[in-house]
Amino acid sequence: MKRTPVTRRTSQADSRLLLSGMYDEQVNAELRDELQPELRRDYFDRKSMPKEWLAAMMEDLPRYRTSGKGVAISLRGLPDPMVTELVWCLQRQVEIGLRISSNSMGKLTNALRLVLRDRPDLMSLLSVERDEWVALINRAHIREERSLPPTQAKGISDSLGRCINILLYAYHRGDWWRLNVWNPTLDARIPLREHEPQRSENIYFSHLTTPWLREAAKWWLSRQLEREKYTWSTLRSRQSVLTHFQRYIDEIGCDDPRLADEEELGDWSEGFRIWLRDRVVSWGPQKGKALGAAQRRAAMTALEQLYRFMYDEHSAARRA
Repeated sequence: MKRTPVTRRTSQADSRLLLSGMYDEQVNAELRDELQPELRRDYFDRKSMPKEWLAAMMEDLPRYRTSGKGVAISLRGLPDPMVTELVWCLQRQVEIGLRISSNSMGKLTNALRLVLRDRPDLMSLLSVERDEWVALINRAHIREERSLPPTQAKGISDSLGRCINILLYAYHRGDWWRLNVWNPTLDARIPLREHEPQRSENIYFSHLTTPWLREAAKWWLSRQLEREKYTWSTLRSRQSVLTHFQRYIDEIGCDDPRLADEEELGDWSEGFRIWLRDRVVSWGPQKGKALGAAQRRAAMTALEQLYRFMYDEHSAARRA
């Protein structure tokens, strides 16, 4: 039966991760233990914050210092687990080279304090979904008759989203490869070579909407990365060309990893090859042009490598 094509996900959030169930007291304690003793506090100013933090502060740039902007960050009045999360997020941002705005952090923490007046049960940024946090923040400001201007509301949402995205990977307890978004910047569990040129590029699997294909692709590529058979750059190219196969099985209605009987496999493979020949590029400078020979060959090769790996590793694949 032919299936209706599904809209592809392109967002950076991982649809598998539901925030409301991710908070873990033990993990939070581990995050606190990772912090240096001087970071286990709820207030930082120019004198008390580490020099690395100060160097990352937007307000410490020369153009801001001349206007007298401060760099203090106050987390006072927030629950201890939430303080730990915010400090850990700030430290992580410094480690990966991101800029920090004490002004934005101040607006976020003020918004959180307003929410907590009515919802003291919210101990963690992962207590509820991000959209619910945004709704709670808006309602809290309306209650105080202090409606948020759109630009300020967006800034708070962006700051909250950045912290949540960082915490998602810290709290995730399963195998790193089971996630649908692989983010080596935020997920230190992903094994990369020391000088990986594409380490800032994520890999998304949500667009592989056939469950068996998505899970098989993730397992195959993760094993090859861990064994140093593939680099991160290779993974990105293999995952990308599997999109063609997903679209093909969408059209022909194949729901099972056993694509064809042995005597039919040649015809099936030829059908995919012909289908690729009729495809056009859907984005980029070559948009609208026919897929080149190298792209068609890469799509066939990736599929062959996936099936060969699953055949060779069939016992381990069943366990995974």
